[in-house]
Amino acid sequence: MKDLIKYLSPTKIIIVACLFSVTLTSSAGATAGVYDQSFYSNNNILFYNPTDNTCTAGASASSASLVGDTNSQKIWNWLTQQGGLTSEQAAGVMGNMSVETAGTFSPTIQQIGSPWPLGGWGLVQWTNYPDGSSTGRRSTVASTLDKQTGLGQYYDAQYSKPPTTAEGGRDPGVPADINIRLLDFELNYIMQESKGRTVSKSVAAQGFGTAGSSEWDTLKQQKTVEDATVFWHNNFEVSSQTPAEVIASRGGAAKRIFSALSTTTGTSASCPTSAPAGSFSSYVLAYAWPDYHKAPYLQKTAAYQAAIVKAKSEGRYVGADGIDCGGFITTLMVDSGFDPTYNSNGKGGNTDAQLAWLQAHWQNLGNGSSINPANLQPGDVAMLPGHTFVYVGHIPGFNSVIASSSLDERAPMAGKEQLTASNVTWFRKKA
Repeated sequence: MKDLIKYLSPTKIIIVACLFSVTLTSSAGATAGVYDQSFYSNNNILFYNPTDNTCTAGASASSASLVGDTNSQKIWNWLTQQGGLTSEQAAGVMGNMSVETAGTFSPTIQQIGSPWPLGGWGLVQWTNYPDGSSTGRRSTVASTLDKQTGLGQYYDAQYSKPPTTAEGGRDPGVPADINIRLLDFELNYIMQESKGRTVSKSVAAQGFGTAGSSEWDTLKQQKTVEDATVFWHNNFEVSSQTPAEVIASRGGAAKRIFSALSTTTGTSASCPTSAPAGSFSSYVLAYAWPDYHKAPYLQKTAAYQAAIVKAKSEGRYVGADGIDCGGFITTLMVDSGFDPTYNSNGKGGNTDAQLAWLQAHWQNLGNGSSINPANLQPGDVAMLPGHTFVYVGHIPGFNSVIASSSLDERAPMAGKEQLTASNVTWFRKKA
């Protein structure tokens, strides 16, 4: 890659309609630490399956690994969890990304000073050949982006404005959930591209692995921040910087990133530090978008799409292809193991059927105006006339204490329902 200095950077009438009202939401910051039984007890986590070693119930863990307040934190967690890199290796890659994106870590950033679309673009500033031919790395990643995600519109110069601190590394015109999907795509693309690349003879001669061996595998052999930084630059980025400039700029950035992030987030973990594998929270993170969106918003997370396909093959209730409040709650409860019998083993029906099931099998806590919302626990289910949602508690990276979906209107996401509305009835799984 080039030496980059600055960047710009039809209506349906339905009796049972999952419509919801607006309320206050809560967010939580990042959390790290060792998870044990006392942690779950102290934090009101009612269900945990320690034998489950997946983050997303059989689907990709990528989106569940993208947790954090800023893009740099999200990228770090992805690299050390989904990518399987050590802290040193992740810092080396991110030191290069920092220089390539002028410290913004924006997935849509465009190289300044080059007429669109000839310059570098994205986290690693993929660049076409100097003649602007369509056979370069940039054209390939742009084409793949549109084919795989349908987000080709974000490959455009208008989304290369400098991020603000509040946006945490994303262009102000890019919605937060789109930012996550773009990061997920680019990080996966980087890893797969690197796995398909080999170590060059010149880089091997510098003491980095064996010529012809996998670049990604060789990256995972590096022991120090400096070695990871130099190797990634010399074999993947290949800018015009001299060795001394690489050490000073990219190496310095890598060390600062290592110092800032290695002590606060996990390394080489298979699941997000905010929600360990097998926990109810990990399924919430995998199945529901972390931010609220106005309807219509029908895009499912990759994990939830896979879960709906599986549930349908097993004859379980999913409602309108998963874009359904009762379908979402049923799938979440059954798949996470919180209550595998929920809604008649997942094969029940809509909200009327679920209300009857809950009245027969769970504890009725009372209506919204009679409960103390501070006493709600993750997994408590709320029923409204024609709508249901679930209390999930404070999950780092998930910007509400509620998760919900809406019939033909919204995929699962952070919700804004009222916890204390008088027409809400709360239910809790019996001990």
